[in-house]
Amino acid sequence: MGHFLLLGILSLLLVGLGQPGWVPHLAPFAAAFGYALFWRAFLVFPTKKKRFLAAVVWFALVQSIQLSWMT
Repeated sequence: MGHFLLLGILSLLLVGLGQPGWVPHLAPFAAAFGYALFWRAFLVFPTKKKRFLAAVVWFALVQSIQLSWMT
C-alpha cells in the first residue's frame, strides 16, 4: 500500500505543478506520466465506489494546487 501511496503523491505533484504557467517544462511530463501514475496508484482500490471517492479527493487536491494563485 505504501508504494501506491507514493505513486499517488507523485502523480498529484506532477499534475498539480504541471500547468504551463508555473513550470512550463513539466507540462508534457504531467500530461504523459501524471495521469498514468494516477491510474496505476488507484487501481489498488477494490470497488468502484472507493476508486471514485479517491479520484474525487485526488482531483480536488490537484485543483487546490492549481487554483492556489487565487488566494
